[in-house]
Amino acid sequence: MKSLKFSLLLVGFSLLFSNCIKDHCKQQIRMYFPVYKTREALLNGVKLLAPQAITKAGKIFSYANYLFINEIDKGIHVIDNTDPKNPVKIGFLTIEGNLDLWVKNNLLYADCYDNLLVLDISNIHSIIRVESLPEIFPQRSYNGANIDETKGYVVGWDQRDTSVAFDCNKGSDVYTLGGIMKASYSMEVGLASSSNFIPPSGVAGSLTRFNVTGNYLYCVDEGTIHSFNIAQQKPSKGADIAIGWGLETIFSFNNNLFIGTSTGVLIYSLSNPVIPAYVNKMQHVRTCDPVITDGEYAFLTLRGGSACGGFTNQLDVLNVKDLQNVSLIKSYALASPYGLGMDAKYLFVCDDGYGIRVFDRSDVLLMNEINKIVVEHPRDIIVLNNSLLVLTDTKMVQFDYSDIQNVKLVSQIN
Repeated sequence: MKSLKFSLLLVGFSLLFSNCIKDHCKQQIRMYFPVYKTREALLNGVKLLAPQAITKAGKIFSYANYLFINEIDKGIHVIDNTDPKNPVKIGFLTIEGNLDLWVKNNLLYADCYDNLLVLDISNIHSIIRVESLPEIFPQRSYNGANIDETKGYVVGWDQRDTSVAFDCNKGSDVYTLGGIMKASYSMEVGLASSSNFIPPSGVAGSLTRFNVTGNYLYCVDEGTIHSFNIAQQKPSKGADIAIGWGLETIFSFNNNLFIGTSTGVLIYSLSNPVIPAYVNKMQHVRTCDPVITDGEYAFLTLRGGSACGGFTNQLDVLNVKDLQNVSLIKSYALASPYGLGMDAKYLFVCDDGYGIRVFDRSDVLLMNEINKIVVEHPRDIIVLNNSLLVLTDTKMVQFDYSDIQNVKLVSQIN
């Protein structure tokens, strides 16, 4: 999985030496200067605009008859999915610096750089921002050379080519500008419901960093679990639990949090919902790692390469019946896995370059791949009511799997 990552924005340059007279040389450098926006300007920019094309999708969330698809760092596509055969884009909710979301009781929770926003979606055509909590996710801020935090948030970079003079004998002093390449790719198992039932909380894909359990919202960033009491419209801060680094996804089941990290799965108890308490950890090699569970077994995909590190690409099955004695019981080789989902019988795995792998999980020690659903670059999936909601980088595709051997394409939206 791909989680929220921090890295350096490198300065590309070419050396064009000229005018080397005595001890003086010149160098042509391509530099990137931060573009700032104040918090007030960011918040005032949160608006529902006309629909836009999906170009760089991150997270997917299903709530009642609506779908919400995060456009990485830009905002949220709002889609009416009342008729899955003909989904209709309602609009695009602009939220700069947005990576994650959750909806409960007609309130949409979303990050906006280091802010936590609460938006009222009771009228889906007129979404209203009702709360904004600042400095909630400190790791979403920039730091590094030439960053002036007093000017606001860095929302982009201005590219300029310039000549720099330097001492030929000492060489040039080319430096990098600190920055973030932000890209991160919750899942409660989707239970069947009648079309007239509007759940208090929706269903997310497996790559989420937000999760609502009861009256609490839990968010993970690179190294911290943040808890919020959301019983009232304005969330009240609970606790910040620092637990290391490499946190990627979060999933809740039976009053426990299962946190996928780049080095393993962490399990935290919600006996005290304000302060999740450490229970156990299952380590693995360094990879990207979303995790879901049915309380008996946990399923996680490990993807190596790129920012994830490592070279392992596989599906791991853990025995989690006793959370004090979690064990790996089986691994299955994959190509380049991302998100996953399941129902009572089947497991669906997004495997880039291959499609959606469908496993019969009746016997986790001998899971047979019973079908393959052709989808280009699948990233995450929601399993709900015999339907599969599959998210790629640039579209959302729906399938009907009532007949698992004859999965039918229902619709797609770009």
